[in-house]
Amino acid sequence: MSGEARAIPVRMQVYQTAIPTKGFEHAAASRDLAEAVVVRVEFAGGAVGWGETLPRPYVTGETLETVVEDLAGVFWPAVAGREVRPEDIGRIAAAASTGKRLLNAAACAIEMAIALPSNRSNGNNGGNRSNGNHRDSPLRALRVSGVLGHSDPARTARQLRRMRWFGLRDFKLKLGFSSAVDAENLRAAWKQLHRGLRGGAAGGRERGGDGGPRPAVQAAADGG
Repeated sequence: MSGEARAIPVRMQVYQTAIPTKGFEHAAASRDLAEAVVVRVEFAGGAVGWGETLPRPYVTGETLETVVEDLAGVFWPAVAGREVRPEDIGRIAAAASTGKRLLNAAACAIEMAIALPSNRSNGNNGGNRSNGNHRDSPLRALRVSGVLGHSDPARTARQLRRMRWFGLRDFKLKLGFSSAVDAENLRAAWKQLHRGLRGGAAGGRERGGDGGPRPAVQAAADGG
């Protein structure tokens, strides 16, 4: 972040989203609705930051409801109207966490909003024009990964093809089904990505001739 107003949040809005999907599953859960909490933070001077989080009770003990409560009751009172940096959010979360659950998901949303403010805002762009292409937004620097996983390896392969068509170049493959299904899912990912991997099926990354990143895949057996 840069500029005078970068570290002084003055307003926060919290939204819950629910986007229907064609279905997704891994060893710990399956869902056909993508539910998330989205945070919008306004800073003194007009900059705006956005953050998002997808709480999972089986990962951190958090739910959509507890994230909304923690954003409003724990994090906002600690940062509103004060100079704050992204690294401060972790300290706030650690101090407020209990043995019953963590505050990681809530912290993720507001930390992202504080770390990545854009100069664009409602009627006030801080003097910088983006001409509608968001070139002034730090979000352009983010690398977004696709999450793969299904009990039907053919569906996993189709998911991967679609994600590549949309321009994604990093992927996380969920394991934890049966050994046979996991092996077929890995084989499907390897078949499409092996030419771009350097040194193994998990965590490989290719560099193109121009030095830019190309496909990567990470295999994971966690429930995130």
